[in-house]
Amino acid sequence: MKSTALIPILLLLLVAPLRGAAADAERHFTDIVKPLLDSRCISCHGPDKVKGALRLDSREAILKGGDNGPSIVPGKPSESLLLKAVMHTAPDLEMPPKEKLTPKDIAAFEKWIQDGAPWVQTTNKPS
Repeated sequence: MKSTALIPILLLLLVAPLRGAAADAERHFTDIVKPLLDSRCISCHGPDKVKGALRLDSREAILKGGDNGPSIVPGKPSESLLLKAVMHTAPDLEMPPKEKLTPKDIAAFEKWIQDGAPWVQTTNKPS
């Protein structure tokens, strides 16, 4: 009977680090990735302008992708077209086209995709 009482405690100990990792991934998105998307991508791939049929202003849109297919494969940065585009390693898909992202910015996208590409809605909706 004592061993069954330990099961909830053991489960909590196993799940707690996962919740912390998820919170860290969400914070990484909110603090680093979302501002990058807003400042470097949304002007051409957002609600007002949609180049290549690609929008980058929601997780659903990023997963759907554009003319060249899905933009990301959550958990698999090396298979993600978005990462290839920002690294300038995809033929005809060098994004942003005029000024390449810094290695730090590219690493931020890579980490975000590796973490499963969590998306936290950062705008407040009217109540």
